[in-house]
Amino acid sequence: MFRAAVAGTWAENAAYYGTIVMREVRGRQLPPPPAVLRMIRDLLLEFGPAELLDSFLIRPAMLAAGMALAPMPLVGTVAGKLVADLCVYPPTIVSYELLQRRRASGTEMAP
Repeated sequence: MFRAAVAGTWAENAAYYGTIVMREVRGRQLPPPPAVLRMIRDLLLEFGPAELLDSFLIRPAMLAAGMALAPMPLVGTVAGKLVADLCVYPPTIVSYELLQRRRASGTEMAP
């Protein structure tokens, strides 16, 4: 069951980040390298800490628990996903807000 939860976590990550990348790339020229490095750095600052916890601990554990405890695997999967989202989005929002404040204060560092 835990392997299925890990596979579900990584499939969701691939779809989520793949969609973000495709939206950014579609119909645009590749930005200059410094802009690409800033974008990668900002994504890592915004999503990195929460994503590491989510991908390797929180989401697989919540999906496995949901599937083990719910009467139907689909119900458990959805419940586990929602609980994992509730655990992950607050730190992501905090990271985003700190990044925005840094940008607004003019302390943005070049890559």
